[in-house]
This record gives sequence, structure tokens and C-alpha cells, in this order.
Amino acid sequence: MMLPRALIGYVYPTGFVIRRVNNSGDISWHKGRVFVSQVLRFEDLGFELVAEDFYKVFFRDVEIGEFDTEALRFRPVQALPCFPAK
Repeated sequence: MMLPRALIGYVYPTGFVIRRVNNSGDISWHKGRVFVSQVLRFEDLGFELVAEDFYKVFFRDVEIGEFDTEALRFRPVQALPCFPAK
């Protein structure tokens, strides 16, 4: 089975800020650069404002982290365990 070279386009909800990840895994925010992930190179991310200077970050419909515009800092979501707790 062959995987597609590119994903089918995705439209973020109205009101989201869109940023494209560059070749280095960064996004630009005003005059700054913020590292997100090289895995998402050349993909568009959606930023949903949830508080002043604070956004939830989405890749398509999956929340991947949060972004503090004041500190220019991206924090990925914490991974959940893949197995049930005992």
C-alpha cells in the first residue's frame, strides 16, 4: 500500500489563526520564530484563542499543544498512557 505524498486539504474553523510550519519545524509569529516540530514541516496549524496571549494549537482536528504568545513558547500536549492503569 502506498501512502499519499500530501494530505488532502483541511479547512480550520472560522476565527482560527493559521500558521504554516517551515522546513526547520518553526512557525513565525509576528517578528519571532517558535519551534513546534519537524514532523509537521510544511503543514498548516490552527490556533484557537482561549485567553489573552494564549492559544490552543491544532493539527487538523487534533489538539497538539498550547502557545503562549507573550513568552513565544509552544508546549506540546502530554501523551496519555497507551495501557490501562492497574
